[in-house]
Amino acid sequence: MLRLLRNLRVWILVMAVAWITTILVMITGRPEDGAPSADVLATQIADALRAQDADRLARLVSLESGGDEVAKVTVANFGSVDTNLISSHLERRNGVQVVVDYVRPDGGQGALRLPAVLASGRWKVTPVATP
Repeated sequence: MLRLLRNLRVWILVMAVAWITTILVMITGRPEDGAPSADVLATQIADALRAQDADRLARLVSLESGGDEVAKVTVANFGSVDTNLISSHLERRNGVQVVVDYVRPDGGQGALRLPAVLASGRWKVTPVATP
């Protein structure tokens, strides 16, 4: 047994198996993009904007490419907003919309309306102009 532990080939094989296992666990452990319901989607969008987390917001955007950039711009535009005063709710007129309410630094109120879509069983938003 001691002789087997000193063999370099055994260690190379063990490290290769460990590396492949780690990669597989990381891939399968990654959360799915989108949200399981529209209500959860609204909550996750508000949480991502409060936390100024563009990566979390990008996972909720329905674009195949460019979702990262849209999320970064949206988070940057909400950078001047008091993050404690960001809330969200759903409107179910003409489809489902996530409405993000916020208060501007000058005290004015604003709302960002994001159309929600159901794709592959997960809810996501379609980005529009930001405040």
